[in-house]
Amino acid sequence: MSRSQTVTIKFVAFVLFLAAPHAAFAEDSTLPALTGVTDTNYSSTNSPAKASDPLVENEIFRLLELYDEARMSGSLEEADVLAKRIVEVSIQSYGRDSQGTARALTNLATLQSENAQYVAAIQNLSAAIDIVERVESHLSMSLLYPLNEMGRLQLQAGRTDLAQETWSRAVHISHVNLGPHNFEQVETLQAIAALLAASGKNKKARKVRRRIGELLSRDAYPINEDALQAGYE
Repeated sequence: MSRSQTVTIKFVAFVLFLAAPHAAFAEDSTLPALTGVTDTNYSSTNSPAKASDPLVENEIFRLLELYDEARMSGSLEEADVLAKRIVEVSIQSYGRDSQGTARALTNLATLQSENAQYVAAIQNLSAAIDIVERVESHLSMSLLYPLNEMGRLQLQAGRTDLAQETWSRAVHISHVNLGPHNFEQVETLQAIAALLAASGKNKKARKVRRRIGELLSRDAYPINEDALQAGYE
């Protein structure tokens, strides 16, 4: 599968998963980690959030593809310009605190992560979480995607403590919205089990694995056997 096909699949899957915001900002602003767009042109009275606009979404997706191509070809200056343009289009079209802006920025953060821009990606996801909490709530289902991505990046950075805390929060949010026996939490619990086992916390890892087993016993669910096995080791 080509890189562009992978990006397309991830973008479409993300939009289908949410239809709600998951933000990503980068650096330079009075807002948390805004991607090079200063506070000058966008005041707090910026236009209110609008519903998803297919034309805007297509333009943002086009810019995301161009950004990915620029990064892959080593055109870093061009990639930075495109990243800022993605933010600008999102804010101008949807408003700063909006679902549309959050969607676009989270996809940008995902690409930044894939291109090993981990600091920018973490900053973007932090801003995403902040937007969702302000626009929706601290327990919004829209937080699940950025929280799970954040945990993955924190784990890559060697911050297993933060990764476990972030993933645990995602599990809690799924409990509040979907009940304690929901399947949405399974992959997150698998990641927690693997993290605990890798940290030598085998007893806790087995406890998480038992939780997963109880969930799976309620119905068939595709399972990551490697992550489950980590609970034994």
